[in-house]
Amino acid sequence: MNKLHEIILKIFFEAIGVLRHRAGRDKDFSLKMEVFSAVEDMGLSSIETMLVENDAIVDEFISLACKYSLPDQNLTLEIPGNIRLKTIFSQISMDNSFESNLVYPLNELNPEILPLKIESIKEEDGYEGLYKKIIKSSDKITDKDFSDFNNTILAFSSFLEKYLFTVPFSPEFDSVSLFDYALSSVAIATALYRYHEEKQDFSGIEKDDKKFCLIQGYFSGIHPFILANIQKTNKYAGKILRARSFFISISSEIIAHRICNLFQIPPTSIMMNAGGKFTILAPNLKDTQKKLLHLAEKVNKELYKINYGQTKFVFASHSFSNSEFKGKSLHYVFKELCQNFEHKKSLNVPDKSKIQKEIEKISTNELCHICSQHSGKQDSNDENLIICSICDYMKSLGTKIAQEDSVSIFEGQKLSLEDSIFYKEKEQKIVFDISYNKPFSGDIQKRLVNYIPHYTNSPIENKKFTLYEKTFKKEENSRIPGTPMMFEYIAASSLEANVSKEFLIGRTFLGVLEADIDNLSQLFTIGFGKFCLFTNLLNLSRTVDYFFTGWLNKQLQAKFKSIYAIFAGGDDLLLIGNYLEIYELAYELIRRFKFYSGSHNDVHLSLGIYLSESDNYIEQITKKVRLEIKKSKLSEDKNAITILGISMANDTYIKLYPVWQNFDSLIEGENSVRFLLKILVWIRMSQSSKKANLDWQELYKKHVTRKFGDYQNHVILSKLPQEIEEYGNELSVPVSIALHKNLKLY
Repeated sequence: MNKLHEIILKIFFEAIGVLRHRAGRDKDFSLKMEVFSAVEDMGLSSIETMLVENDAIVDEFISLACKYSLPDQNLTLEIPGNIRLKTIFSQISMDNSFESNLVYPLNELNPEILPLKIESIKEEDGYEGLYKKIIKSSDKITDKDFSDFNNTILAFSSFLEKYLFTVPFSPEFDSVSLFDYALSSVAIATALYRYHEEKQDFSGIEKDDKKFCLIQGYFSGIHPFILANIQKTNKYAGKILRARSFFISISSEIIAHRICNLFQIPPTSIMMNAGGKFTILAPNLKDTQKKLLHLAEKVNKELYKINYGQTKFVFASHSFSNSEFKGKSLHYVFKELCQNFEHKKSLNVPDKSKIQKEIEKISTNELCHICSQHSGKQDSNDENLIICSICDYMKSLGTKIAQEDSVSIFEGQKLSLEDSIFYKEKEQKIVFDISYNKPFSGDIQKRLVNYIPHYTNSPIENKKFTLYEKTFKKEENSRIPGTPMMFEYIAASSLEANVSKEFLIGRTFLGVLEADIDNLSQLFTIGFGKFCLFTNLLNLSRTVDYFFTGWLNKQLQAKFKSIYAIFAGGDDLLLIGNYLEIYELAYELIRRFKFYSGSHNDVHLSLGIYLSESDNYIEQITKKVRLEIKKSKLSEDKNAITILGISMANDTYIKLYPVWQNFDSLIEGENSVRFLLKILVWIRMSQSSKKANLDWQELYKKHVTRKFGDYQNHVILSKLPQEIEEYGNELSVPVSIALHKNLKLY
């Protein structure tokens, strides 16, 4: 174990020492003694001596890194019992006018943990409970081989994130997590140490030179990569979509590790990595740009073979000095990085004529039926399908990730991205746990939203699908419980079956939902103002990503089991599923994210939903949903959703979504859905001329009186004219939901 490893472990164990002290173990202990006792408690005697030894150089690097992580602040052992970690959104404001009273309970990090009003916190682990959990789970760490430092330190980091994320740094910095403070200090100390190690000069550590370099990497053209040209067949569409999304996420991880490998820094220097985008804090070495350029060329040669340059990996970097870690200076560092990055992205315009020429070289009868971009061969399972080697690889990858709880990668330079995934040898191998919400296993946690609907043993589901197959004279599907559900059956899962009369009610629509946070880059670059600290940037990245990879993952697993996660993470998502579940999930997503962000005025969530028959090709329907979300972004409301071509404020959708159940209750008998059609007609009339507006209200009175009698005291019907006037076309959304749900299936 070298000095850099010693620096990293000391910083991490100091954070554990702080928790131990706050847990009330030994109130008279110094931090050094708390660290020593924590190491003993965890049974890590092999590193005990190293952690309590005095080493002037090591201690100086740690001291400076902690100073740069939170300028002018000291780590606080004591803290008032009522202080809790504030949500990071409390520190963001474009005009310094936003305040939030949401805090995290002192619990371990899990998908259920969400910020609450402090008076709403009923039960929590507290400092003592968190420390007990660390000790109880520490056997997973003591089993680790610290000579395999990259695997061990990343697993240790995952371990600490779980138990230290909700612990506040100090009363003054109560929006700074103790874990983020430790992780940012580790990254800063690593870059600083490697800068001086490369120069072979450990004097002048505090000298204000450009010793640091921020590196950002991103897959430009993610949508074309994941969704490209699944248009001639939906055969294997689910597997291939799943694999392409996974490939982006895990390739981003591999490339980030390769950069760390080039700079001889451990992967704890990867400060953010979500949604195919990462940020690394590296030492500013003399050949930094040359190394990055060489790596970019190698990666993009591989990507060119997949889709002829439609997707590229873009790198940007910005060097800065010690003094720029403070407030507005750090704000300008990130602003420069983002501007550099956006410029590099703007240069990545795919040459469509070149792509077409590549495709034209291939004989039509040899063109892959799935991607329509490469020559292929007859599929081993379907003689009518031509599949290329790339789509065949993705098909196999999609099958494998549905079966595995972990994935290993090769972090070196010599292998292709494809060969680096599920790497089997021991050399330079990193193992990630990609299972969902199971107890800490000792492996590195990689949060992925990779939920796939599966067939079940449900008698109701089986009867419904059997009747569906009979109605449409389809060949009976085996529907083996536990196997991934086909898109056709995901759509059919929204139906209601009248088994005795052998007919189905509803529509076999797939719902496609796309959502993203519009202005996240602005929040990173200017949202923090004088509070622009590495710790805050880390916290914001994790908080946003964790909403999608934590809360959303939990919802799909527990409640919305007929929704397929194409991708989710970073700041956006794309889901395909049973259209009724998509409607409801959008409702829950808007409500929960609004609460999660504290109803923040500067945090904008845009959504689009598109309905499609299940036999339409995936590429076509995902293009349609992109048009819907664009309408939302252009809406006057900053937080908006577009559904059935109608844009409305997210708050309006929250009000209107439950209304469809009211319309549902109006339907009595097979022909009563005609009344819903009448409501749609009245809505359209209300939006036309004044004369027509008067006419529709008279027609409404006559029709409703004839059908329902005196309706003035009716809970729904008495209010309906007012709601039509108030909401107009927006009201047609819940009416249409009720209509689709209750129509007898043709």
